[in-house]
Amino acid sequence: MRVPDGQVPAHMDYALRLAGRPEARICVLNTAGGDDPRWALHMYDRFAGHLARLSHLALFPMPNVADPEDLLLSQDVIFVGGGSVANMLAVWRVHGLDRILRKAWQAGIVLAGSSAGASAGSRGEPPIRSAVSCGRSPTGSGCWPAATARTTTPSPAGGRCTTG
Repeated sequence: MRVPDGQVPAHMDYALRLAGRPEARICVLNTAGGDDPRWALHMYDRFAGHLARLSHLALFPMPNVADPEDLLLSQDVIFVGGGSVANMLAVWRVHGLDRILRKAWQAGIVLAGSSAGASAGSRGEPPIRSAVSCGRSPTGSGCWPAATARTTTPSPAGGRCTTG
């Protein structure tokens, strides 16, 4: 998705609006892209001048924060970028992110993603109705119930999701 510099992609803007806070905290994960530092810098550039408070979690070569769970559970939005689904899920499991992201979803944190990040949710089982239009992903982690959604609503079971 090509978006002019200094602008936030529509699905990320939507996720920020779902958070319902004027200065939402958003953490970006690019595990699927190998935690390429250029991507992280690009995201910081993209959000420069916006009210959102951006952070990132890198897991390569080691986590960039002492407590990834504390970082992720303190966010309003967690955005997962694209790349290799298989590699992303393997690394997440080693670091416990599958469990942490499920906790985040249950706590009502907005989970969003594109490409590999959009397929990180469902393992193919019917999703809990956290989203109006949900799909299935046979390769997903099952971290949160919805895999692909364009319109979202709060779920009685927990969080919300949006993907692009």
